[in-house]
Amino acid sequence: MIEIADSGVCETERSAVIRVEGTRLFLGEMMRLYVGNLGFTITDVQLESLFAQHGIVNSAKVMRRDTGKGRGFGFVEMSDGEAKRAMELLNGKDIGGRSLTVNEAREKPQPSTGTNAQPLPAKV
Repeated sequence: MIEIADSGVCETERSAVIRVEGTRLFLGEMMRLYVGNLGFTITDVQLESLFAQHGIVNSAKVMRRDTGKGRGFGFVEMSDGEAKRAMELLNGKDIGGRSLTVNEAREKPQPSTGTNAQPLPAKV
């Protein structure tokens, strides 16, 4: 199944994206990058602009507290090859006096709910 979105993006499942920009056609696996040590005032648009210098950004999101203040990290999704290139070029780069950490995002571990989980001791 292929869906065509208004943004010019065609998605086939979650991992492959075709994006048409002008006369260029991009197809490939997507990679999600973790970007750490961000300034607390950086916006999603600024994060996207930083990575857009190295390829087409599918999404860019700065994680925020309930107060709206940045948590100092975010995520960027790009095609696999462009993401690897951006990771090499931006990891360790000084942005606003802070050295960025850029690496492939990992799935957040789920808490263990198996039968081997030990109950917490009762408070005395």
